[in-house]
Amino acid sequence: MSPEELVDEIYRCFILDQNAGKSLPSEHKLAEYFGVSRLKVREALKILIGKSLVTSSKGKRSQIANEHSNLLNYIVTTGAASNPNWYSDLCHVRMALESEAASLAASEYRKLDLDKPKQALSSMRMISFEIEDLRKKEENVSELVHKYNEADLNFHRSLVEACHNNTISLFYSSLSNLMQQSFELTQNILLNPSKNFCNNFELHNQIFESIRCGYSSEAEKIIRDHMVKVHLELKSAVSASLTLNQNI
Repeated sequence: MSPEELVDEIYRCFILDQNAGKSLPSEHKLAEYFGVSRLKVREALKILIGKSLVTSSKGKRSQIANEHSNLLNYIVTTGAASNPNWYSDLCHVRMALESEAASLAASEYRKLDLDKPKQALSSMRMISFEIEDLRKKEENVSELVHKYNEADLNFHRSLVEACHNNTISLFYSSLSNLMQQSFELTQNILLNPSKNFCNNFELHNQIFESIRCGYSSEAEKIIRDHMVKVHLELKSAVSASLTLNQNI
């Protein structure tokens, strides 16, 4: 049974005609029920999340999504689910929206409330130091990397909100599920010892400072350069994920 076929079976057995907010069985129980591996269940759940049919949060079982969830989000994520190059499209759209948002925010920086991106940036800084400290002790950093990803995502979201352009914010919010999926995919790459989180924080700090100081062109350029690197990381992560699925 392919992940796509498993998606249909999970939908038919556990989502169809059920109430929003109801939890799905655990990955282990779903694997037993359908006679497949947990990795295949995990892949099917990612597809369901991408289709806005299921929601997921750290430490909790997947839940049936609200049937009235954002329509634009549904259209974007459903379309991406059938596109093998979704990660490339995502990066190009993020680059366009974020660079324009940063430019707008920088041009109006005197009128902006930058507390939210500043708080997210502060979290990134603190977590990056914790990660590097644990690495020196050769301890596991996967939980901290997950927290860093959340702070990173919050930073980008809050910067887009800071431009006060409702249309840009609306389209950016429609990328929410895809962005979450992209961050999860790059988790293993971020766990690579060569990934320096302090340097990554400094890059985001440069974005923030360029906006705070009103340097529109600089903010736009840093974000574009950053998204080129993100695209390469996602390309590598997606390739690794496809190889893993073919070997299951």
